[in-house]
Amino acid sequence: MDGMTLATRLKARMDEVGMSQAELARRLGLAQPTIAKLVSGASQRTSHLHRIARELSTTPAYLIGETEDPSEGAVPLPTLETVLEQFGQVFVPLLDLSELVGGPNTTATPRFEPFRRERIEPMIRGRFDQVFAFEMQGDVMEPTLRHGTLCLVDRAQDRIAMQDEIYVVAVQGMIAVKRVRAKPDGSFVLMADNRAVPDDHAETETLRVIGRVVWRADVF
Repeated sequence: MDGMTLATRLKARMDEVGMSQAELARRLGLAQPTIAKLVSGASQRTSHLHRIARELSTTPAYLIGETEDPSEGAVPLPTLETVLEQFGQVFVPLLDLSELVGGPNTTATPRFEPFRRERIEPMIRGRFDQVFAFEMQGDVMEPTLRHGTLCLVDRAQDRIAMQDEIYVVAVQGMIAVKRVRAKPDGSFVLMADNRAVPDDHAETETLRVIGRVVWRADVF
């Protein structure tokens, strides 16, 4: 093994894939100085060559100068989507309902909730990318939806096609989670399950249906 070839190609490959010494060391479960010695040429051999090559989406042969093509024979790392698919899982965005009217919070770390594909697939009419989850806030829909209940919403169901079902709606810029009943005159009644909360009313031009609540965490 040519130590300087290893050092040169290791550094170049890390730069190509945008991986720091610290990140490579973390992924391999090694101390950062171990990687630093290889990059600098201070260490010219390593028993971790195959693992290093795999993390950098290349091959040991490329790193030690036996081939010029970094992708020849490389086995790509499985993507998160591939892993989830293997275990029958999908990640659904977990949203704060205020984001639906105010736009996403670009400073917050996106959150996701895992769901079993076979559980939610029969419930939705659209694709998985049209589904989101949220945690119920307040007591408006108690006892059906208690504060903190995890709910799943299908955006594809953006018409009131099922009377008295629970929908997420926007009314004049305000988000509500209510049962919705369409009236013959084209208006809507927004009903809370909490009997202490009076019904609201909305006209067609002021009501935007975001989606129907198709699942809640305590139904199973």
